[in-house]
Amino acid sequence: MKCFYKIIIAAVLLINAVTVNYSYAGGTPVRKGAYVISTTFSYFSSTKKWDANGKAEDYANNGYFNSGGVALYGEYGASRQATLIASIPYSYNTFGQTSGKSITQGIGDAEVGARYYLGNVDFKFYVAVQGTMVVPLYNSNSNQLGFGAFGAEFKLIGSGNAPTGDESSIFYSLDAGVRQYFNETGPFQFRSTAQLGYGIDKENTISFSATGILSNSSNKTFANNILQNKDFRYLNATASIGHVFAPALAVYINYTKFFVGTNTGIGSNASLSFITRF
Repeated sequence: MKCFYKIIIAAVLLINAVTVNYSYAGGTPVRKGAYVISTTFSYFSSTKKWDANGKAEDYANNGYFNSGGVALYGEYGASRQATLIASIPYSYNTFGQTSGKSITQGIGDAEVGARYYLGNVDFKFYVAVQGTMVVPLYNSNSNQLGFGAFGAEFKLIGSGNAPTGDESSIFYSLDAGVRQYFNETGPFQFRSTAQLGYGIDKENTISFSATGILSNSSNKTFANNILQNKDFRYLNATASIGHVFAPALAVYINYTKFFVGTNTGIGSNASLSFITRF
C-alpha cells in the first residue's frame, strides 16, 4: 500500500507542475516532517489564437508565441493533517512577427499556502481545503511575466485510490476553486482539474487529466503575450507517463493540448518532471 501512496503523490505533483497557469492540488498527506520537491522543465508553442468569440485565427503578420521555463514546487508535512506548499516559476517568452520579435524572461508569480485534510475514508479517499497567496516577484510596472498583482485562491480537493491487483491501482483527484487578483481589473477566476491514473506496477504509471479556467475581467484586451490576457477561457488535457527509479525519485513525461478557448493562444505544451521526497 505504501507503494500506491508514493505513486499517487508523485502523479498528483506532476499534474500540479505541468499546467501553464500552475494550478496546484494535493492527493494524500505528506508525512509530518517530510519534503516533496518537483522540478519541471516545459515548453509551450502557439501559432494561432482563439478570439473573443472562440474562433480560431492566425496571429497577425505570421506571429507566434513560445514559452520555455522551469517551475519549482514543494510540499512540507507540517502535521498529519496540514501541508505547507510553495512554487516559483521562471520563464523565457518570445513573441515574433515578420517585423521582428520581443523577448521577456524572469521569475513570475510565486505561490505560497497551506492545505488542510478534513478527513479520509479508510485512508483511501481524502478531502482537503487549500488556501494560496499569489506573490509577483517582478516589477509590477513592467508586468510582462504575469498580471503584476497579488492574489488569493481557495479550493476544495477530493482524491483517492483503489488497488486493482498485487501491484496495480487506480488513482483519481478532483479540485475546484476560485482565485482573485487584487487590482482594478482583476481578474476573478474559476479553476478546476480532474485526473484519472493507473499504476501499472510499483514503478510505472500512466495518467490523464483535464483542466479548465474561466477568467473574468473588465479588461477584454487581447495581448500578444498571452500571459497578460485577463479575460479568457480554456480547456486542456494532459497525458503523462512516469517511472519511479527509486523511493526518492520519479520522472514523468507530459504532453498538454489546448482544445477550446476564447481570447487565448491555441497550442500545446511538453514537459519533463523530476519528483523527489525526503
